[in-house]
Amino acid sequence: MKCKFIFSAIIAAIAIAFAAPLFMASTANESVKENIVSSTANKNMYPTSATGYESVTITNAANDTTTLGANLLSRWSYCWHINSTQSSGTENVIAILQETNNASSSQATPTDWIEVDRDTLTANEDLRMTGDIVYGAKQRLILDGSGTQSTAITLKFICKKF
Repeated sequence: MKCKFIFSAIIAAIAIAFAAPLFMASTANESVKENIVSSTANKNMYPTSATGYESVTITNAANDTTTLGANLLSRWSYCWHINSTQSSGTENVIAILQETNNASSSQATPTDWIEVDRDTLTANEDLRMTGDIVYGAKQRLILDGSGTQSTAITLKFICKKF
């Protein structure tokens, strides 16, 4: 009788040891999925400021440069959305997108940057500059004004990781 009891206890312990991971896996998988979704949401979007937007005003022949602080070292697609509102004068702003392979924090050397795309903004225009792959380590957008004008511009940026 005593042997039967010990044998039954051993079989029950073995069954619990094999079955426990199966029951706990569904709970663990849910928490892993939540972590992946929350970390991926932040990891796949690189905003230009804390809110994801940057507003600037280009007056006459002024210019403004927005450089992404993040290194885009994996495979990314990108989209810059540029919205302009003409306040006065004749809007004449050129948007120049550049990339560099220099992943260091030193970005002062103009020869490190290569032009990837260029487009001209006309009065009250929405413009998108997109690409399937970011080839450089960093990107920046230069808004270069000319003539007599005052133009308010809002930038939005998003990258999607493959």
